[in-house]
Amino acid sequence: MSLTREQILASQLKTRDVEAFGGIVTVRELTASEALALRERAKTDSLNELSAAAAWIIATVVDRETKQPLFTEADTSAILQLGNADINRLCQEALLVNGIGDRNQIEALAKNSLANRNGDSASDWRNGSE
Repeated sequence: MSLTREQILASQLKTRDVEAFGGIVTVRELTASEALALRERAKTDSLNELSAAAAWIIATVVDRETKQPLFTEADTSAILQLGNADINRLCQEALLVNGIGDRNQIEALAKNSLANRNGDSASDWRNGSE
């Protein structure tokens, strides 16, 4: 089925429910302009891996019903104190719902993140590059 201009412009952003922190957390697809801004911020602000993870969570985690963001930049420090496994899971799902890589690539990047912390080179998931 071929879509019309109006149908395309009226399309809804995708969301995905993720098991984390003992419950369900909803992550959403970013608009093209939001994704570009986040990638540019990762490049220009030289975000470290932890700050980039928090930025993805702030940008994509929303209330399941209203689709409004649950977090703001003021929550960065608190987010970074949360469990690593759940943070990684949310980041992986946020990347997937935003069309950045496939599940195998994302899981490989997550495994390589420890190597990054030790100074080894690996793919940079912060801005969606491989």
